[in-house]
Amino acid sequence: MLTAPHTLPHRAYGHDPAKRYRGWLASLARDARRIVEVGVLGGRTTKRLARATQGIIWAVDHWHGVPDDPVQAPIYRNLGRSEEAFRRRLAPWLKSGRVRVLKMDSLEAAEVLAATEGRTLDLLFLDGDHSYNGVRRDILAWGPLVRPGGILCGHDLNWPGVQRAVEELLPGYRDAAGGFCWWTEVAE
Repeated sequence: MLTAPHTLPHRAYGHDPAKRYRGWLASLARDARRIVEVGVLGGRTTKRLARATQGIIWAVDHWHGVPDDPVQAPIYRNLGRSEEAFRRRLAPWLKSGRVRVLKMDSLEAAEVLAATEGRTLDLLFLDGDHSYNGVRRDILAWGPLVRPGGILCGHDLNWPGVQRAVEELLPGYRDAAGGFCWWTEVAE
């Protein structure tokens, strides 16, 4: 059974928010054998997950960003370089098969894994489309693939769309990593 620490002490990962949330996520990954990360960008978080687990990680990203969203589009201007960085950073784990890339839209990837893997995920980390509709779609598509007792979590709770979707769909969720992440344990 996975256990999600509510918070980690600042001394564990310093005051850098990225280190804090990646450290928190890595602590969850230690006991997880089947992990999905939606929205991998350059692979820094994926690498932390890969170092922490002996399991399999499905890395989901089409590397197109969200071009129609004026808030998110500037973040993803150099996506070609992000995919290259991801593949370079994760090369050993890609070669071993422990990290498997699903280069496609999140909803398409959820359908693929639903058909091939079913409800077997130990850990799901959502960090893709940060719009309300995008987060809502991801929670609804991916949530059913997390096994009972597994962890459904995500990043950027401080984004209004993320917060609204999480609050609506996952009442009782908890925040972690200094409020940068959210999580819930999946019930039966």
